[in-house]
Amino acid sequence: MNDTLQSLIKSKILESNVECIVIDNGSTDTTRAVVKSIALHAPFPIRYVYEPCPGLHVGRNLGAVLAKGDILSYLDDDVFVQHGWAEAVRACFDSDPAVMIAGGPCRPHWEGGDPPAWIERFRQPVGKGWTIPVLSLIDLGSEPHAISGLYVYGCNFSIRRQFVLDSGGFHPDGMPKEFLRYRGDGESAMGMKVDADPGLITAYAPDAVVLHRVPVSRLSRQYIQSVVKRNGIGQAYTAFRECGALSPNAVKKALMLGIACMKSLSRYAASMGKNFLDRNVDPGPEEYYLANFWAFFHFLRICISPELRKWVGQKSYLPGSPCPYASMTKRAENG
Repeated sequence: MNDTLQSLIKSKILESNVECIVIDNGSTDTTRAVVKSIALHAPFPIRYVYEPCPGLHVGRNLGAVLAKGDILSYLDDDVFVQHGWAEAVRACFDSDPAVMIAGGPCRPHWEGGDPPAWIERFRQPVGKGWTIPVLSLIDLGSEPHAISGLYVYGCNFSIRRQFVLDSGGFHPDGMPKEFLRYRGDGESAMGMKVDADPGLITAYAPDAVVLHRVPVSRLSRQYIQSVVKRNGIGQAYTAFRECGALSPNAVKKALMLGIACMKSLSRYAASMGKNFLDRNVDPGPEEYYLANFWAFFHFLRICISPELRKWVGQKSYLPGSPCPYASMTKRAENG
């Protein structure tokens, strides 16, 4: 958090109508003291808000309600903002009122030195650029252009505030391990909503650059499989919302997910078998096959849980909306 805020200050933001809201999502460390100290000398207002209810979407949605500006820019606390970032975001939205979402490069800051060679197996080409989705890294070139909303990652995600409010807020995302069953499709749902409307645009702002920390702990099969699991649960959330409720469509979707699951598991087993014969112990994109297993498993879990069905079907997740795990946390407090 300290490094992220310091990078914002060092980026020499030129706009005067900028505010920074730090949502402390129930931390037990020194976040409050760090933010308060930095806020004393920052060239723009920094507001600290404590929110004990877990979930990344809780923080995002609370920030959207509290914000005064018309553009919301979400940053994770493990990024370094580069010079000109804020101006590039603002210029992107000013260029066309149809722009609802904007994102820029999320380049790696490898904390352990050079990354292992196997990470290149996860690199995917996108137009004139590339992405490594499992690490939320992306660089789509040096020219501004329209992109799919699925290529704007949460660590560098900007959106019109009114669009968030009209959409009922961000869907559940970033849940701690004990609440993982409540996870949804997060910012991806916003991107899909924009993609589905031919009158709206998701824009790529090449100068809105952040460096995303990649600790050594994320360069492992275990971490990659945890990301794949979360993505699979998010896919189940999306699939069930598309069905609306338990219905013939839900049965059909379950069968489709089940077939995809069996195919993916067989492909995963074949890939791992080949890797074993080749003495390849490094992780690779075959880990993505496991997402279909988790999507199918969690879809069934939603089907049999009235609580999860109600949660997945909510129209709004903005502050004040029902929260099935709220009884496990204290009321939100502003610091």
